[in-house]
Amino acid sequence: VGCPTDPETVDKLAGIPFLAVYGDYIKSRNQTGRLEACRTTAEIIRSKGGIGTMMELTEQGIFGNTHILMQDNNSAAIADQILAWLAQNVPADDN
Repeated sequence: VGCPTDPETVDKLAGIPFLAVYGDYIKSRNQTGRLEACRTTAEIIRSKGGIGTMMELTEQGIFGNTHILMQDNNSAAIADQILAWLAQNVPADDN
């Protein structure tokens, strides 16, 4: 679990839209390193011209999430955020 931060590894991902989703309780769960790694991954992807997004739910007013976002009471709101990101950043497959 986590996000790669080695530029050589991340280079291979630059052509794939990347989304990392984080809720709250980051510090109390000792997840700050993982959060920073995902920020770095998104940054490297963007620097290579790719789509790299960090979705921090607390910045969007969504609070109270565990590390299993889709099992939380507000999972529909999170799913809506992810679906909107997908619609904006991932080309539809016409097949």
